[in-house]
Amino acid sequence: MDWHGSEFRQHERCAKCKKCVGQFLERIYGTCVRNHRFRWQTGLDAYAGTQIDAVLRKVAHLLEAHRGFGLDEFVRSTVLSGCDYYVPDPGFIVEFDESQHFTRPRSLALSVYAELDHLGFSAVRWMKLCEHHAASDNDPPFRDEQRAWYDTLRDLIPMIRGKEPTVRLYARDQAWCSLDPDRAEDRERFLAMMGREPARPT
Repeated sequence: MDWHGSEFRQHERCAKCKKCVGQFLERIYGTCVRNHRFRWQTGLDAYAGTQIDAVLRKVAHLLEAHRGFGLDEFVRSTVLSGCDYYVPDPGFIVEFDESQHFTRPRSLALSVYAELDHLGFSAVRWMKLCEHHAASDNDPPFRDEQRAWYDTLRDLIPMIRGKEPTVRLYARDQAWCSLDPDRAEDRERFLAMMGREPARPT
């Protein structure tokens, strides 16, 4: 269900939907941690020489060239804030993306690694959603570049930290709180939307 009217714009930030996503993850995988912090660094130099170094440098270049804000301007925290959800077993992040994440800077970043293997979501679809929403947040003026950079780090750092690929859910794909974590059919639907197989019998 992809809603585009005012009803869904209000529903997009539904607290019950976000809670429900966590309940599904708990029901399927056993444990889900909200707002888990890994203390992963946000600076480019922290990943020098790693397998994501070259990709991050390309992303940084595109973001800096977009409107002239430097990485040292929009990277304001030394470590990433907490992820939306973390499933310790088997070990992957789930991000719940609302419309403000779909911006021109985010599309530029995704274009660098859209064809990487082992992404946990469709970068091509996310780029199309960026075109559809064309969201913009200029408070502070570099907010879109900042958000795109932090999202990029959450996508790529797990590759070098022994984690499974980051999964991204589009908030407008579903009225998530209309699903029941205790119904096998709804759990199967939820897993299909994540593009994952269950870690244990459900």
